[in-house]
Amino acid sequence: MGCAPSKESDKAQPNDGRASNNSVPPRPSSAKSVLREAVASGRYSKMSSYKPDPRCPLTERQLYSISKSWKAINREIAATAVNMFVRLLEIDGIKVFFTKFKDHKTIAELRSSKVFEEHALMVISVIDEVFSNLDDMDYVISLLEVTGGTHSARFKNFNPDFFWKVEDAFLWAVKETLCDRYTISIANIYTIVIRYILQSLHDSFSKHRAADDTSASNGTKKREDPSESTANSGDDKRIISDQTLTISISDEQDNKGKNSADK
Repeated sequence: MGCAPSKESDKAQPNDGRASNNSVPPRPSSAKSVLREAVASGRYSKMSSYKPDPRCPLTERQLYSISKSWKAINREIAATAVNMFVRLLEIDGIKVFFTKFKDHKTIAELRSSKVFEEHALMVISVIDEVFSNLDDMDYVISLLEVTGGTHSARFKNFNPDFFWKVEDAFLWAVKETLCDRYTISIANIYTIVIRYILQSLHDSFSKHRAADDTSASNGTKKREDPSESTANSGDDKRIISDQTLTISISDEQDNKGKNSADK
């Protein structure tokens, strides 16, 4: 089952002065732990030294509230994922990207499919990672940047505007899981975070797609002007690699279309 890369444990590690091999720098303390302890002891209103990461879309109180609420979602993550993905596939234009489920004619068939559940868990795994780690924005930003770039490389016919279709499906699934715990204030927090996630994915996807288009354009020019190829052989290898990946994905999609037509 494909899932988002799991973060290293939050357990404190001794600092021996050496640089970490992890691309995401370790944080000195857990913001959620600070907030939790402050609220529990009644010191919250007196807190002045703690400031949340300005890149986090939530306030201190919202961060504390969502950390508790998401634990309830996490305990029912499989059911939430299936509900979200079922709702998502009901949106026009989405199902075409998930051909492996084309033979499932009814909602009941989808819900009973182990493959469907595994794929739904893969889709929600990035969202789960973000909600679970809003106290570590370095990790969150890196995760969303990589995820958006990966979608750009793998799905050449994907429109980044489709990311926004996840919002309603996700919020509906969360409401189904939380029931009466899905209050107006909690709904507002979930809306803020899911929009932050989707905007980040959209921006990363668009940036990588623009870079790919530029590389392809430069590659064409380089083939027309062989005198530049020897001077920039390293860049040429990168461009050729990108073009090969693009052609491979396109051919695979074309073959799938032909096979479907033959059937």
